[in-house]
Amino acid sequence: MRNKWILTLIIAILALPILSTSVFAEETVVYEDGEYLITAKAINADTSERSGAAGFLNEEATLNIKDGEATLTITVPHNEMAEITGLQVEGDKPDVTEDETARYMAFKLANLKSELNAQVQYEVPSIGLEHDVPFKFVLEDLDEIPVVEEEPTEPEEEPTEPEQPVDPEEPSEPETIDLADGFYTINGSYLHLEEEKASTMTRYLDSSLFLEVVNGKVELTVTVNADETVTLLKVDGKNAIESKVDGKKRYDTYELDSLASIHHGYVDYQAPMKDGSIHYGKAKFRISLAEDSIAETDASAKPGYEEESEVPEEPTEPEEPSDGEDPADKEEDNNNKPEDKEDPVDKDNRDKTKPETPEKKDQLVPDKAYEIDFEIKHESEDKTSAADSFFKGPAILLEKDGERYLQITVTGKQYIESLKNKFGDMVVVKEDGNTIVYQFKLDGSISDVILLDMIITVPGIYEGQNHKARLFLNESSMKEIDASAYRLVASDNGNGPTVDGESGDGNQTPDPGNDKPKTDDDKTTPEKPELGSGDDNNQSGDQTENGEKAQNPQTGDSTNIMLYVILLIGSAIPLALKLKRRFV
Repeated sequence: MRNKWILTLIIAILALPILSTSVFAEETVVYEDGEYLITAKAINADTSERSGAAGFLNEEATLNIKDGEATLTITVPHNEMAEITGLQVEGDKPDVTEDETARYMAFKLANLKSELNAQVQYEVPSIGLEHDVPFKFVLEDLDEIPVVEEEPTEPEEEPTEPEQPVDPEEPSEPETIDLADGFYTINGSYLHLEEEKASTMTRYLDSSLFLEVVNGKVELTVTVNADETVTLLKVDGKNAIESKVDGKKRYDTYELDSLASIHHGYVDYQAPMKDGSIHYGKAKFRISLAEDSIAETDASAKPGYEEESEVPEEPTEPEEPSDGEDPADKEEDNNNKPEDKEDPVDKDNRDKTKPETPEKKDQLVPDKAYEIDFEIKHESEDKTSAADSFFKGPAILLEKDGERYLQITVTGKQYIESLKNKFGDMVVVKEDGNTIVYQFKLDGSISDVILLDMIITVPGIYEGQNHKARLFLNESSMKEIDASAYRLVASDNGNGPTVDGESGDGNQTPDPGNDKPKTDDDKTTPEKPELGSGDDNNQSGDQTENGEKAQNPQTGDSTNIMLYVILLIGSAIPLALKLKRRFV
């Protein structure tokens, strides 16, 4: 009998963990059948920051509940700039459907929870970027989905008095900034809509803002640094009441209901694709105003300010001579005024005199010039790089004093933050619309591989991505062209010749076909040329550039002198009559 009790006790002890597990196990939530819209945020697997894959996925997801089984559908919009090549949730692949605007990836979930492990594969063909990264989906709004109510069981013990719920804190409202009537400048920063970090729009919007306050009404002027990229900007959901374009910049003015520390911004932007099409995108962000940076100013500080042109004065009627004043006296006074006229001989000779171009500019004239074809290849693989489509051929190969320099045209300049080779930053030759011409030095033979290092940013997709590629020149395609149509750009590094007095910023290089740039020496006033003898007014002692006698302009020798004599006698008659009356 004693052994039976011991055996029963051992069985009870062994069974305790099993029973306690069922007692204390977390209760599974059973949701009612239906289709629900939720938010699925793509979050970095190791941090709480937004994942790089978030730019390719729509946060608005669909959760379908049927017979207790959950299916999560993620929308992947078509994106010409980048492509999602694979997506897995909790290790499972999706069922995919597609239409003209997007792909829809449906995942059957064995266990519906607020955080789901995921893996994504995506690529950006334009720069050869390929990624395979883990992340997690954070599902929001699950607590708003109705659940299946179970019959409550009778509790064994009396429930304790529930604690009084604590009222949630109200979200803080942006602080209002009160200003007296006047003009002000204020510093602003552009922040992510939800996270405390800078928005991509920081690169395209100026941090200095202008305020005009009149009778309590506030107008805010924002400078858009890339007019072609940011096609629309709204502040607090309002369009600009005034917009001025100044080259690449645009000045947008908005009427605000009130001035606060935080305002909401929205942009439409566009990006050219390698196939010539345009990618369109949009973004929301916050505009944070620093109240402590406010400074008073005047109306002329407004971006795009233009002074009103002065209204020309109405011509006044000539004064009638006063009683007793002889018109002849007034005419005599006018005739006695000296005329301040420039000698036409001096003017003509000054126009013909041309200052000589300083010899130092000859250092930028190439000895020879060639057109040459090229190809941009992958950094390590023997295939064409995705960046090849951004480079426009042929390139221009320039030779000067035994050195070779290449000038190459790149499209989509607003997305290229920097372009370097072994000598450092490449030199900008010129910019035209969406293209930019770079210059760099060739080190070695033409057949040598040229390594390129660039940093590319596309708003809303990727930020500051480093991309490497190799440039191959086709020596057999070289074709000599007129070297006088091109100029080299001086540079402080090895990517251009070093010329005293040149900064290397590309501004000193003229467009092909233009005259050589003028220098400070050109600004001096040319000396007055010596005139010839007075025997022949049509000849001077100056020599032309060809050694021939230069002609002075005619100085009125064919004018009818008798006409002036008659006019002089006619004007003297009233004076004689007046003198006669005084002495009679």
